[in-house]
Amino acid sequence: MTASRVKLTRIDKQHVGTVNRRGPEGRTLRHMTAQPLDDHDPDDPIEILRILPAAYHAQFLAEYQAAVNDACHPEHYRLLHQMLRLWRLRAAAYASPGYEAAREAARTGSGQWASAADVITDWDAKVEAARRRRLSR
Repeated sequence: MTASRVKLTRIDKQHVGTVNRRGPEGRTLRHMTAQPLDDHDPDDPIEILRILPAAYHAQFLAEYQAAVNDACHPEHYRLLHQMLRLWRLRAAAYASPGYEAAREAARTGSGQWASAADVITDWDAKVEAARRRRLSR
């Protein structure tokens, strides 16, 4: 049977991932569609909660619920995706070894630090450009 002789008739709604096709003799043939075996989405809220330390779950869930409610409006839909991406990155940081110690060192000013101007090329010019953009709004 050649591909040109097989006609797609409909997606089988009872068997998600399968497609019914009509063969040359008029018989219905069921085939699996090409779908990834591991449909991993790192921005999936369940995946974020799995990685996120328990101390941050309540904050994440509150922000997630607010973003889901706002996503009912088309102009806010993308904000849900942005919020999930931000929390995925936060979860990775919060779960990394040494995060709490680094956070405490930043809070107290202990440890060795470098200024942004020493680390980021043209820092002062970037800060000035950002300040001008903010004032022009």
